[in-house]
Amino acid sequence: MQHQFLGLWSSNIDMTEKQLLSVQETAKRWSVSYFTVRRLIDTGELRSVTIRTRRLVPLSEIERCEVEGVGTARRRKESISGKL
Repeated sequence: MQHQFLGLWSSNIDMTEKQLLSVQETAKRWSVSYFTVRRLIDTGELRSVTIRTRRLVPLSEIERCEVEGVGTARRRKESISGKL
């Protein structure tokens, strides 16, 4: 069975692992405030989906941001790598 999620097709979605995290869960995972995560969503740096009234962040998007960085961390990483 194939699933489409944020434009990506996957036939091997592991339904035992949570695929969508709340803003609060994302904030807890990153040890930042709820408002920091909301700001990243509002500026488009962190993609999210809305289901009914809940704003949820895909696990794949969280992992992407952890690798690439977002906000100040990304800019700092780019400036450091630009100096090398």
